[in-house]
Amino acid sequence: MYALAGLADLVAALSATRTALADAEVARERLRFAEALTAGVGRSLTAIVARGDTLLTGLRETAATDARRNSGRRWSGRARR
Repeated sequence: MYALAGLADLVAALSATRTALADAEVARERLRFAEALTAGVGRSLTAIVARGDTLLTGLRETAATDARRNSGRRWSGRARR
């Protein structure tokens, strides 16, 4: 009789352990996915910033070139036709 009670307790403990292990695996997978997602977003943001810097550099160079070209001209206030 005591053996059956002990066996029932062992089965309950085993079931609880399985559930705890499954929960831990789910948590581990969620963490892995979150880290991968964060790394991917970080790479994308870095690429966006680099492209923005390149664009700003090009715009500044274009503005400087235009300013040099137009430095001798005076603005008449009228559009060319």
